[in-house]
Amino acid sequence: MIVGLTGGIASGKTTVQQMFTKLGIPTISADAISKNLLETNPNIYQAIVAKFGNSCLTQNNEIDRKELRRKIFNSTSDRIWLENLLHPFIKQKIQEFGNNNEADYCIVEIPLLYEVNWTDSVDRALIVDTTEDLQLQRATARDNADAAEIKKILSTQLTREQRLQQAADFIYNDGDLQHLEQQVFNMHQKYLSFCKA
Repeated sequence: MIVGLTGGIASGKTTVQQMFTKLGIPTISADAISKNLLETNPNIYQAIVAKFGNSCLTQNNEIDRKELRRKIFNSTSDRIWLENLLHPFIKQKIQEFGNNNEADYCIVEIPLLYEVNWTDSVDRALIVDTTEDLQLQRATARDNADAAEIKKILSTQLTREQRLQQAADFIYNDGDLQHLEQQVFNMHQKYLSFCKA
C-alpha cells in the first residue's frame, strides 16, 4: 500500500515522514527527489539555466533553489513550466519506489498531491493539518522568508478546507511532538491492520 503524505507548507509533513521512518516504514519525498534532480540531472540543469539565465545559479554554479522558488511563485507560467519539466521524472521515481517495496506499506511525501492531481499514484492519502497562522509562523522561521512570500506559496495550494474534504486520514499538528508522535503511531497501527485484512 502506498500512502501519499500531504499538507500545506510548514504543516509538519517532513517531521511526520521522519516519525514513520523511525517506525521502520520506507519513506520517500517528492521534494528530495526534486532536489536530487536539480543537482544530478544535466538536462534539467541546462533547461533551467536556458529558461532563467545565470540569476538562478549560486556562486558555485549550482541551481539556487531559493531563488528559483522566488521566481516560480512570482509567475504562474514559470511555475507551470518548471512543474512540466520536473514532474514526469518525480512521478517515475515514486512509482519505482512503490513497485520495489516489500514492506506492508510505504509513505510518499507529495506536498502538492491534490494540486497536481497525483492521487492515482497512491492508494490512500494522509493529510498533515495545522492552522494557517502556525504555517506562516513556522515557514517564515524555517525558510528565513517574509510573510508575503509565504502567503504567495499558500495561494498556490488548496485551502485547509479543500484539502480536508478529500483525504481519508488526518494528523493534526497543533500540539507538541509527543502528541504528534502518538498520532503517527496510531496511524501506523491502522495501516498495518489494513494490510493484514
